[in-house]
Amino acid sequence: MTPDAFAHHPELRGLITDPDISPLRGFDPQALAASWPEIGLARFLTPVADREASRSAALAGHAGMQAATDLGAGCDGLVFRIAAADVAEETEILWRREIAGRACRAVFVTEQTAAGPVRALAFTAGHASPAICADIPRAEQLRHIATGAGFFGSSLDYLTSSAAHFAAMGIEDAEGASLMRETAAQRAARARHGNLQTETEERHDQHPQRPY
Repeated sequence: MTPDAFAHHPELRGLITDPDISPLRGFDPQALAASWPEIGLARFLTPVADREASRSAALAGHAGMQAATDLGAGCDGLVFRIAAADVAEETEILWRREIAGRACRAVFVTEQTAAGPVRALAFTAGHASPAICADIPRAEQLRHIATGAGFFGSSLDYLTSSAAHFAAMGIEDAEGASLMRETAAQRAARARHGNLQTETEERHDQHPQRPY
Protein backbone atom coordinates (compact mmCIF):
# COMPACT_ATOMS: atom_id res chain seq x y z
CA MET A 1 0.00 0.00 0.00
CA THR A 2 1.12 3.56 -0.61
CA PRO A 3 1.84 5.73 2.48
CA ASP A 4 -1.31 7.78 1.85
CA ALA A 5 -3.68 4.86 1.32
CA PHE A 6 -5.53 5.80 4.52
CA ALA A 7 -5.45 9.57 4.06
CA HIS A 8 -9.25 9.78 4.06
CA HIS A 9 -9.88 7.00 6.60
CA PRO A 10 -6.95 6.81 9.04
CA GLU A 11 -9.14 4.81 11.43
CA LEU A 12 -8.80 1.84 9.07
CA ARG A 13 -5.01 1.73 9.33
CA GLY A 14 -4.13 -1.62 10.86
CA LEU A 15 -7.52 -3.12 10.03
CA ILE A 16 -6.98 -3.73 6.31
CA THR A 17 -4.48 -6.34 5.18
CA ASP A 18 -1.78 -5.14 2.82
CA PRO A 19 -2.92 -6.50 -0.57
CA ASP A 20 0.63 -7.58 -1.43
CA ILE A 21 0.59 -10.11 1.42
CA SER A 22 -3.09 -11.01 1.47
CA PRO A 23 -3.70 -14.75 0.86
CA LEU A 24 -6.69 -13.79 -1.28
CA ARG A 25 -4.45 -12.09 -3.83
CA GLY A 26 -3.13 -15.44 -5.03
CA PHE A 27 -6.36 -17.34 -4.41
CA ASP A 28 -7.07 -19.83 -7.19
CA PRO A 29 -10.44 -21.58 -6.71
CA GLN A 30 -9.73 -24.22 -9.35
CA ALA A 31 -6.41 -25.13 -7.71
CA LEU A 32 -8.14 -25.36 -4.35
CA ALA A 33 -10.77 -27.72 -5.78
CA ALA A 34 -8.07 -29.87 -7.40
CA SER A 35 -6.23 -30.24 -4.10
CA TRP A 36 -9.30 -31.72 -2.40
CA PRO A 37 -11.18 -33.63 -5.12
CA GLU A 38 -12.99 -35.78 -2.58
CA ILE A 39 -15.19 -32.92 -1.36
CA GLY A 40 -16.52 -32.14 -4.84
CA LEU A 41 -15.87 -28.38 -4.66
CA ALA A 42 -15.39 -28.11 -8.43
CA ARG A 43 -19.10 -28.51 -9.14
CA PHE A 44 -19.83 -25.24 -7.32
CA LEU A 45 -17.20 -23.15 -9.11
CA THR A 46 -17.59 -20.81 -12.05
CA PRO A 47 -15.50 -22.15 -14.97
CA VAL A 48 -12.49 -19.94 -15.74
CA ALA A 49 -13.77 -19.14 -19.24
CA ASP A 50 -17.15 -18.06 -17.87
CA ARG A 51 -15.49 -15.99 -15.16
CA GLU A 52 -13.30 -14.16 -17.68
CA ALA A 53 -16.26 -13.61 -20.01
CA SER A 54 -18.16 -12.08 -17.08
CA ARG A 55 -15.23 -9.78 -16.30
CA SER A 56 -14.88 -8.62 -19.90
CA ALA A 57 -18.60 -7.94 -20.21
CA ALA A 58 -18.85 -6.07 -16.91
CA LEU A 59 -15.81 -3.86 -17.52
CA ALA A 60 -16.55 -2.95 -21.12
CA GLY A 61 -16.65 0.85 -21.25
CA HIS A 62 -16.24 1.35 -17.50
CA ALA A 63 -13.51 2.69 -15.23
CA GLY A 64 -11.97 0.47 -12.58
CA MET A 65 -13.92 1.03 -9.35
CA GLN A 66 -15.24 -1.44 -6.81
CA ALA A 67 -17.92 -1.41 -4.13
CA ALA A 68 -20.20 -3.90 -2.45
CA THR A 69 -23.98 -3.84 -2.21
CA ASP A 70 -27.11 -5.99 -2.46
CA LEU A 71 -30.85 -5.59 -2.94
CA GLY A 72 -32.36 -3.13 -0.47
CA ALA A 73 -32.64 0.54 0.43
CA GLY A 74 -28.88 1.03 0.29
CA CYS A 75 -25.84 0.88 2.55
CA ASP A 76 -22.85 2.93 3.65
CA GLY A 77 -19.31 1.99 2.70
CA LEU A 78 -16.27 2.88 0.63
CA VAL A 79 -15.64 3.25 -3.08
CA PHE A 80 -12.14 2.37 -4.26
CA ARG A 81 -10.48 3.78 -7.36
CA ILE A 82 -8.13 1.51 -9.31
CA ALA A 83 -5.45 3.18 -11.43
CA ALA A 84 -6.14 2.69 -15.12
CA ALA A 85 -2.82 0.90 -15.62
CA ASP A 86 -3.77 -1.65 -12.93
CA VAL A 87 -7.35 -2.42 -13.98
CA ALA A 88 -6.56 -5.61 -15.90
CA GLU A 89 -4.47 -7.18 -13.12
CA GLU A 90 -6.59 -6.04 -10.19
CA THR A 91 -9.94 -7.01 -11.70
CA GLU A 92 -8.60 -10.46 -12.63
CA ILE A 93 -7.82 -10.92 -8.91
CA LEU A 94 -11.24 -9.52 -7.95
CA TRP A 95 -13.05 -11.89 -10.29
CA ARG A 96 -11.10 -14.90 -8.99
CA ARG A 97 -12.24 -14.03 -5.49
CA GLU A 98 -15.77 -12.72 -6.00
CA ILE A 99 -16.86 -14.87 -8.96
CA ALA A 100 -15.14 -18.04 -7.75
CA GLY A 101 -18.57 -19.64 -7.38
CA ARG A 102 -21.93 -18.92 -8.95
CA ALA A 103 -23.43 -16.96 -6.08
CA CYS A 104 -22.36 -13.43 -7.08
CA ARG A 105 -22.85 -11.20 -10.09
CA ALA A 106 -20.96 -8.09 -11.17
CA VAL A 107 -22.96 -4.93 -11.85
CA PHE A 108 -22.27 -1.21 -12.10
CA VAL A 109 -24.32 0.95 -9.74
CA THR A 110 -24.50 4.66 -8.94
CA GLU A 111 -22.92 5.51 -5.59
CA GLN A 112 -23.48 8.78 -3.74
CA THR A 113 -20.19 10.19 -2.44
CA ALA A 114 -19.00 13.46 -0.88
CA ALA A 115 -17.60 14.34 -4.31
CA GLY A 116 -20.92 13.61 -6.01
CA PRO A 117 -22.40 10.54 -7.69
CA VAL A 118 -20.02 8.01 -9.28
CA ARG A 119 -20.50 4.77 -11.18
CA ALA A 120 -18.92 1.88 -9.30
CA LEU A 121 -18.49 -1.83 -9.78
CA ALA A 122 -20.31 -3.92 -7.19
CA PHE A 123 -20.46 -7.65 -6.60
CA THR A 124 -23.99 -8.45 -5.54
CA ALA A 125 -25.72 -11.61 -4.44
CA GLY A 126 -27.03 -13.52 -7.44
CA HIS A 127 -30.42 -14.55 -6.14
CA ALA A 128 -31.03 -16.76 -9.17
CA SER A 129 -28.26 -19.05 -7.93
CA PRO A 130 -29.28 -22.06 -5.81
CA ALA A 131 -26.29 -21.19 -3.59
CA ILE A 132 -28.12 -18.06 -2.36
CA CYS A 133 -30.70 -18.85 0.31
CA ALA A 134 -32.53 -15.71 1.40
CA ASP A 135 -35.04 -17.49 3.65
CA ILE A 136 -32.79 -19.37 6.09
CA PRO A 137 -34.52 -19.38 9.52
CA ARG A 138 -32.88 -17.20 12.16
CA ALA A 139 -31.94 -20.15 14.35
CA GLU A 140 -30.19 -21.80 11.41
CA GLN A 141 -28.34 -18.57 10.60
CA LEU A 142 -27.06 -18.37 14.17
CA ARG A 143 -25.97 -22.01 14.17
CA HIS A 144 -23.95 -21.54 11.00
CA ILE A 145 -22.34 -18.34 12.32
CA ALA A 146 -21.56 -19.94 15.69
CA THR A 147 -20.05 -23.14 14.29
CA GLY A 148 -19.26 -22.65 10.59
CA ALA A 149 -15.67 -22.64 9.37
CA GLY A 150 -14.01 -23.02 6.00
CA PHE A 151 -10.80 -22.61 4.05
CA PHE A 152 -10.20 -19.00 5.13
CA GLY A 153 -11.49 -19.02 8.70
CA SER A 154 -14.75 -19.13 10.60
CA SER A 155 -18.09 -17.46 9.96
CA LEU A 156 -17.89 -15.80 13.37
CA ASP A 157 -14.44 -14.35 12.60
CA TYR A 158 -15.83 -12.91 9.35
CA LEU A 159 -18.79 -11.32 11.14
CA THR A 160 -16.58 -10.00 13.95
CA SER A 161 -14.13 -8.47 11.46
CA SER A 162 -16.97 -6.84 9.52
CA ALA A 163 -18.41 -5.37 12.73
CA ALA A 164 -14.99 -3.99 13.73
CA HIS A 165 -14.54 -2.31 10.36
CA PHE A 166 -18.04 -0.82 10.46
CA ALA A 167 -17.39 0.52 13.97
CA ALA A 168 -14.09 2.06 12.89
CA MET A 169 -15.88 3.96 10.11
CA GLY A 170 -18.82 4.95 12.30
CA ILE A 171 -21.28 2.86 10.28
CA GLU A 172 -24.27 1.61 12.26
CA ASP A 173 -25.29 -1.93 11.37
CA ALA A 174 -28.18 -2.97 13.59
CA GLU A 175 -28.58 -6.37 11.91
CA GLY A 176 -24.90 -7.21 12.27
CA ALA A 177 -24.89 -6.13 15.91
CA SER A 178 -27.97 -8.27 16.57
CA LEU A 179 -26.35 -11.28 14.93
CA MET A 180 -23.25 -10.78 17.08
CA ARG A 181 -25.27 -10.66 20.30
CA GLU A 182 -27.44 -13.64 19.42
CA THR A 183 -24.48 -15.69 18.23
CA ALA A 184 -22.57 -14.95 21.45
CA ALA A 185 -25.58 -16.14 23.45
CA GLN A 186 -25.84 -19.32 21.39
CA ARG A 187 -22.13 -20.07 21.72
CA ALA A 188 -22.36 -19.55 25.47
CA ALA A 189 -25.28 -21.97 25.63
CA ARG A 190 -23.43 -24.54 23.52
CA ALA A 191 -20.34 -24.17 25.72
CA ARG A 192 -22.40 -24.82 28.86
CA HIS A 193 -23.51 -28.08 27.29
CA GLY A 194 -20.01 -28.91 26.03
CA ASN A 195 -21.06 -28.68 22.39
CA LEU A 196 -18.96 -25.94 20.80
CA GLN A 197 -17.52 -28.11 18.04
CA THR A 198 -17.38 -26.37 14.68
CA GLU A 199 -19.00 -27.73 11.56
CA THR A 200 -15.52 -28.09 10.07
CA GLU A 201 -14.44 -30.21 13.03
CA GLU A 202 -17.58 -32.32 12.66
CA ARG A 203 -16.74 -32.99 9.02
CA HIS A 204 -13.13 -33.70 10.00
CA ASP A 205 -14.32 -36.33 12.46
CA GLN A 206 -16.19 -38.03 9.64
CA HIS A 207 -13.19 -37.79 7.27
CA PRO A 208 -10.09 -37.80 9.54
CA GLN A 209 -7.70 -38.38 6.65
CA ARG A 210 -7.79 -34.70 5.59
CA PRO A 211 -9.03 -31.48 7.27
CA TYR A 212 -11.38 -29.27 5.21
